[in-house]
Amino acid sequence: MKMYNRALLATSTQNIFSNRLYPDAASVTYTVGYIKALTGKAGLFQQLAGTNTVHRTNYLVMSLNCYLQSIYALEKVRSGFQFEEGKMQMAENERAIFNEAANVAARLYRLTQRRFYLDIFFNITERAKSVVLLERVSLNLETKNRYSRLTEADLKIRKEIAVYENYLAELQPENEVQRTKAEKHLFRLYNIQEWFYDELKVRFPEYYSIWVRPVYAGIRDVQKKLTNEDCFISYFYTDSLLFTLVINKDSCSLHSGHNVKTIEGQISDLLSQLRSQNSDLMGNNVYHEFIDKSDSLYCFLLKPFGNQIKNRTLIISSDGLLHYLPFEILIKGRPENEDMRYHQLHYLINEHAVLYAGSATLFCRLQETDGQDSEHVSGFAPSYSDCAGEVCEVIKKYQLNDLESSAGESEVLSSEMSAILYSGNEASESRFKELCGKPGIIHITMHGIADEDNPDQSMLVFGNGGNNEDGLLYAWEICNLNINTEMMVLGACYTGSGKIRTGEGAISIARAFFYAGCRSVIMTGWEVNDRSSKEILTSFYRNLKNGYSKAEALQKAKTDYLQTVSSFHAHPGFWAGLIVMGNNEPLNSNDYSISIYLMLISAIIIMAVLLHIKGSSYDNITTDPEVENK
Repeated sequence: MKMYNRALLATSTQNIFSNRLYPDAASVTYTVGYIKALTGKAGLFQQLAGTNTVHRTNYLVMSLNCYLQSIYALEKVRSGFQFEEGKMQMAENERAIFNEAANVAARLYRLTQRRFYLDIFFNITERAKSVVLLERVSLNLETKNRYSRLTEADLKIRKEIAVYENYLAELQPENEVQRTKAEKHLFRLYNIQEWFYDELKVRFPEYYSIWVRPVYAGIRDVQKKLTNEDCFISYFYTDSLLFTLVINKDSCSLHSGHNVKTIEGQISDLLSQLRSQNSDLMGNNVYHEFIDKSDSLYCFLLKPFGNQIKNRTLIISSDGLLHYLPFEILIKGRPENEDMRYHQLHYLINEHAVLYAGSATLFCRLQETDGQDSEHVSGFAPSYSDCAGEVCEVIKKYQLNDLESSAGESEVLSSEMSAILYSGNEASESRFKELCGKPGIIHITMHGIADEDNPDQSMLVFGNGGNNEDGLLYAWEICNLNINTEMMVLGACYTGSGKIRTGEGAISIARAFFYAGCRSVIMTGWEVNDRSSKEILTSFYRNLKNGYSKAEALQKAKTDYLQTVSSFHAHPGFWAGLIVMGNNEPLNSNDYSISIYLMLISAIIIMAVLLHIKGSSYDNITTDPEVENK
């Protein structure tokens, strides 16, 4: 202990500890050493708690305080990183500190049963989830209207930096002259951005503070956003445990389980099967393997708190490999009949609508809306038969053909949502970017290509570019758009798939849309089947029009699909790839609103007439003709 205390003092200008555990953060001159000494001291207190039962609680409290102080110092360092990649690398490298802090907070909660420690546990897990995405979403929501010119300048600098970074990444090693010029220009851009942020820090502290002091949702904040029919489930990985915090409108509970590596293996095996969609799915061995793994995952992930989630919409905040798992496919109990009947399995989707959230804080922020505009609906269905330039090379490389479902989905959009449709050459990248800046809904039916090694290079493939565009919309480009669209329906393959970054989730095309300002996204986890996705999305839009929330609309669409298809096409690989994330509110329909308005007006008029008739019948009856004629 003396060694850690000396190390802490060596990082500070103080000679004594102001609070008996560590120097004030303001006095620290060597932050890296400060964090290392704090976490070492916290770990030592944990060891003492394991050997001394009399003072166990006190030792754990001191351990927790040291971990929390180290997290505070980490976040201060992270706020100084101007680029997302640096922040994500730091989050990955330092995740162990958050894990240990969460472990200690959970132990204190179990020992004392004090809600205070459960709140701290939840705060720690939130501070370790989707932090980079949260910063951008908060910035979009809080500053888009009040600081539109600042946001525009910020995005312009970010976009130019991203362009040059990607240019250098693709540049061949032998092009030394071009590389030197690009690196010099990029260095100048970095200096401009650094100056810009320094100015923001001084002149617009509120704008800047979103990065420095983000506000995280607490359990009560989540409960305020829930209805009595909702249940929020937050998963959090440590090295050996999976913690699950279950939050209902008026209650919450903490659960933990071991065998983390086992469930990760089961998820990987399930994903391989879900992505195959071939005749092998009809084999009995494949069928029983699916049942074994799906039932096992349900028993581990949801069954321990089955009563708390009964008949509720589930809002799931995942962690680690769970980001890849569509929970709708989990089955509640093994079937009595051993024959292969995918369409008769008791899937979770039969009882629960499911919404996904990057974190509780993101969930709360994305529900903060004054209603969503469903009046302006646009559909994009490009053709790949007539192309030119770079997009043509990509189409040939990946052997992309026109999607069979595009015509059917376009018809549905036109009939059900009164959409403006862009097909063939009209479905250009430039037109899409133009519409992204306007309120409404955008539906795309096109090919998507995920690059898990370099997620910024994941792309949506348009038939053509249009004005000054190449027809390839990369994830890094999406991040630099200023999107006002309420809902993006990504009927393209792999839009929700991407490399898992610890604490940040899947770095996917869908995430890029959230980053740019979109509030809800329908995305795909793998290469979806054209016909099944057409049927499901057709039903989804009809359900939306009838006033269902997004999660309920998608749930009903999937269960209706399962009632009409064969056992083979009822395999989850055909229907579970589409999921919804973000804002869950029903869409505002002008026609519906007008109908309700007219009904209310009619009711008021009828009641007024009835009251008038009643008054005339009893109070004002007369047989005097002169009075009647007046």
